[in-house]
Amino acid sequence: MTQPTSPLQPALGAASRAHQELGRRVFHLKTMHEMAGELAGLIQPRRIMERFLLTAMGVTGTARALALMVNVRTGSGWICHRGLSRDEIERLERCMSQLAAHHFPESGGTALPELLAAPRAAACGMLPADTRIVVRQMAYEPYAVLAAFAEPLSGEAPDETDRTVILDLAGVMIN
Repeated sequence: MTQPTSPLQPALGAASRAHQELGRRVFHLKTMHEMAGELAGLIQPRRIMERFLLTAMGVTGTARALALMVNVRTGSGWICHRGLSRDEIERLERCMSQLAAHHFPESGGTALPELLAAPRAAACGMLPADTRIVVRQMAYEPYAVLAAFAEPLSGEAPDETDRTVILDLAGVMIN
C-alpha cells in the first residue's frame, strides 16, 4: 500500500532546491569578497592571474584550467595553468599570437569580461578539447586575458551559476 502524496511535497522540494541555490550563491559572494581582499595587496599580474585561476577552479570544481595574458599587438604573453599536459602547454605557448588574433581581433575586446561559446572557442584547435567555459577580457591596453576551464570534476556540465561566478571573478581580477 502506497502512502498518499501530500500536496505540500512539491512545494517543499522547490523550497529545498531554492535554499541550496541561495547557499551556493552566498558561497560565491563570500569567495569574491575574499578574493578581492587578497588581490588588493598584489601588484604582479602573474600572481593576480594565478589567484584568479585557483579561486575560479575551486568554486566551479574544475581540475583543468588556464589563463593567459597576451599583448594583442605583438602576440607575446604568458600562461598560468593547472592540470594541463606538457603537450597542451607547449601548443598554447607556440600558438600565443594565433590565440590573440583569433580571440581578440583588431578591436581588442571589451573591458568587461565576456563569455565565449566554449565549443567554438576550443574548435580553433589551440585550446584544450575539454574546454567548457571561456572568458575573454581586455586587461589594460594592449594586454588581454583569456581564461578557459574544463568541465567540473562532478562530470556535470557547467551551469549558469558557474558561468556567472567566473565572469564576476574575472571582473574582480581586472579591476
